[in-house]
Amino acid sequence: MENENRFKRTHPYSMIRHFKIYAILLILTLIQQIFLRPQELVAFIGSLGVNAFYVLSVLFYFISDYTNRMCRMSSRGFDVKSGIFIKRHYTIPYRKISSVMFYSNIISYIFNAERISVDTPGGFRKKYDFSAYFSRKKTHEVRTFIENDNAPSFIFTSRIISIILMSAFWSNPVTGLIFIVPVISNISKIVGSDTAQKIIMSSIDRQWKIIAMWISPAAALVAAIILLSWAISMLNVFLRYVRFKSMKLGDYIVTSKGLITRTENYSRISSISSVSVDQSLFMKLLRLKSCSVNLIGAGKQKGDRRLLFSADSYDMVQNGMTSITGLPNNEESVVRRAPRSIFSYVYYPLIISGVILSLLILSYKIRFMSSSFRLLLYIFLFIVLWWIMFRIFAYFHARIAVNEKCLIICTFHKMTLKKHFIPFEMVQYAEITRTPFQKRKGKCSLSIGIYSEKRKSLKVKQLPLDAARELLKSKKINLIEAGL
Repeated sequence: MENENRFKRTHPYSMIRHFKIYAILLILTLIQQIFLRPQELVAFIGSLGVNAFYVLSVLFYFISDYTNRMCRMSSRGFDVKSGIFIKRHYTIPYRKISSVMFYSNIISYIFNAERISVDTPGGFRKKYDFSAYFSRKKTHEVRTFIENDNAPSFIFTSRIISIILMSAFWSNPVTGLIFIVPVISNISKIVGSDTAQKIIMSSIDRQWKIIAMWISPAAALVAAIILLSWAISMLNVFLRYVRFKSMKLGDYIVTSKGLITRTENYSRISSISSVSVDQSLFMKLLRLKSCSVNLIGAGKQKGDRRLLFSADSYDMVQNGMTSITGLPNNEESVVRRAPRSIFSYVYYPLIISGVILSLLILSYKIRFMSSSFRLLLYIFLFIVLWWIMFRIFAYFHARIAVNEKCLIICTFHKMTLKKHFIPFEMVQYAEITRTPFQKRKGKCSLSIGIYSEKRKSLKVKQLPLDAARELLKSKKINLIEAGL
């Protein structure tokens, strides 16, 4: 990767990484002998021949890909040569790079390898425009080139308690079940389903003895699985974001995170399409906020959301966002949602809560409904009531505003309140739509289109029509009024 007039090959760890991913092909012969058990010599030789062909094909591809994939840093940018049968030679100009990611884990660290991924706004691939493993010495040279002897002008280091709280807010039992189910399935295959069931039930009897006094063992098992899956999901998020740090370094925002796997992202500030200050209902009670950025051409999938600040105090997040991105956080000419329109925010959870309450009443009238089913209904009812509280919270915070540099949209997504700061040059359009009920009341719904590779828009419901129209026209934002 040195600035020389010759290409450098990628690190041999690239081949080892492929071996790890496609290891099933390399042990396919053994698997067939165990499960298929060919009795005839011809079948045995045939299976060996087919699997040997698989193995040799995979080895040929990995070795060829390694020997034919080369890169260099020239005066124009990253020059890349790749391809086995079809050769490709392309250049990624430095000024067009929107983000550079450095990734390493324990295994790659042992082999002294680190991955570099480069993205641009105009990339036509779903993933990175360029990604390959190099030695740590070469990746250090790339870091030095990007940093260009600039000193950080702002540094944020997360606290452990903030990461723990953020992990708790972001975790859910469904994600944890993705890890639990394969483990339970494999344990059942090894020790037998009856033995596995005895182990699980004895654990439930010991740890949930008090709870089991008033609910059935099946309900205790459901509650234990939900709690355990949530804890596993929280641990996964914690390991991903622990040791989080963000800073402003010249024209780039630099973020680093992770314990077992470590990632560093260098994101160009001019590629920011929007900044989002996030807050859930739990975070509101604890007076915490977090912050993330949407970048044009960044991450595995284009437009990937990047965490900028973990859960921290209001002042730290608001002022830190301004220090790193240069976007002011003050609000001018605020237009709030129309009064007496709260029903449009809560009618979905109200309908679902009515259905759950009806099922709960029936569960007490019909005897064959189990207590575990009733426990699930109570859990769902608690979730829906929390959903109603959040929607009321979102109703009182919904608004649009402007300042000298950006358009500010306060809306919500799922169970998180989001305050978006969108630079005016990144606003593609503003669309006003009205239902027949809104026409009679002088209200509207506003959708803001943001510049990105994928179609992305933000929506605020139940705004006063005249005030929203006047605010957008005052900043000469392209306004579309549909069905008026």
